[in-house]
Amino acid sequence: MSKEERSVECYILGQRNEYGMVEWLVDDVVRERQVLESYLYQTGYVCEYADREYWKYRLKTSNQVDFYIRKIVVPADDKKQLGSRHVDKGV
Repeated sequence: MSKEERSVECYILGQRNEYGMVEWLVDDVVRERQVLESYLYQTGYVCEYADREYWKYRLKTSNQVDFYIRKIVVPADDKKQLGSRHVDKGV
């Protein structure tokens, strides 16, 4: 009998680099998008665009998008390493 592979939805934070490309920050993977979004709101960012799998954020005083959140799916075995944690990074 084949074991069905389970997966869990997570969210990853991305940041625009000096070349205008998005760098996905693998240290900032959480199970609840609100954890990342709360951090961005506290540092002065607003959501510029949202759909079910992708969010873009910019400073209130700027038109340039600097941060991104993307929904990703990881195997259930890896979920033990993921958790809702407070993102405490200066950017």
